[in-house]
Amino acid sequence: MDYPTLVDTMLSVGKKLSIDTKNLGALPLKLIVLSLKFVPRVEIWTEMWGADSYVHWELVDSQPNKNIFGGCTEWLALLGLCQWGENFQRVPGHVLSEHPPLVNLRKHLRDCGLDPGGADGWNLACKIFVLMLVRDLPSLHVLENLTCGVFKRNTRDGCMQFLAKQADNLFTPDQYRLSLLLVLGNTLIQTEILEQTVALGRSTREDLKNSLKLSRMTVIQGRPRLRDRVNTVLKTDERKAQVDSTLSTWDSYTGFCYKHQFPPTLSERVKTRLYFLAAQTR
Repeated sequence: MDYPTLVDTMLSVGKKLSIDTKNLGALPLKLIVLSLKFVPRVEIWTEMWGADSYVHWELVDSQPNKNIFGGCTEWLALLGLCQWGENFQRVPGHVLSEHPPLVNLRKHLRDCGLDPGGADGWNLACKIFVLMLVRDLPSLHVLENLTCGVFKRNTRDGCMQFLAKQADNLFTPDQYRLSLLLVLGNTLIQTEILEQTVALGRSTREDLKNSLKLSRMTVIQGRPRLRDRVNTVLKTDERKAQVDSTLSTWDSYTGFCYKHQFPPTLSERVKTRLYFLAAQTR
C-alpha cells in the first residue's frame, strides 16, 4: 500500500471515530490500541493519553470481533511507519525481564530462525507482538507476509513452529498490558513521511480546486473554453463541409454528396444509406 492511500485511510478512520487527527505522531498508536484484543483498551488509552482524549467508544465496540483499520495489507503498511530497535537497545535488561510476553516472543523467534538480530530483531519482535494482539487478523498469513518481506525467503515452516511455541506459553491480560505499554511507549513514528504525504495531498486538492474555480469563472465571464469551442464551433456541418472542400475529403455527409454528384432525383434515404455503407471499414 502506498503512503497516500495509507494516510487517507488513517485520517478517514480517525475522523469517523472522532479522534484528534492533527497529531500524526499519535494517530497510528491510537488506531493500534483501539484494535487490540486480550487487553483492557480503555485502561491503556487512559494511561497513554489521559481521560480527556476523546474517542467514540460505542462505535468502536459496535463490531467486537473486527478491528477498526483493515486487513493484512493495511496493518503491515501502518507498522512499516513504526520503529523500535534503537529505543529497545537502550532498555536495561532487568526492565525487559519484567515483561515475559515480549521476552519469550523474541526467544521463540531466535529458536525458529526468524530473528535478524540487533535493532532489526527488536523491530520485528515488536511488530509481531502488536499483530498477534490485533483483532480479526489471520496470524499465520500476516506473520508469513511480514517475515518473508524481511528475510526474502519462504518462512512458512518457521512461522508455524513459532506459533506452536507461542501457544505453549500463556500470559495474563495484565502482563500483556504492561508489555504493550512498554512497546507503545518506545515506538518511534516516522512523522516526516506522514506530514509530507498530507502536505502533498493538500496541495493536490488545492490545485484541483483552483483549476475548477478558474474554469467556472471563465465560463461565467463569457469566455468559452477550448473544449466548448470544439464541441460547438469546430464540429458543425458547415465547418466539416469547408474542410471537405478544402482537403478533397468526404468525412461529412455534405462533402460525400458533393464529391459523388448524386442526381437530384435520388432520395435522401438512399444517400444516407450509401454514406453509411461507404463509412464502414470492413
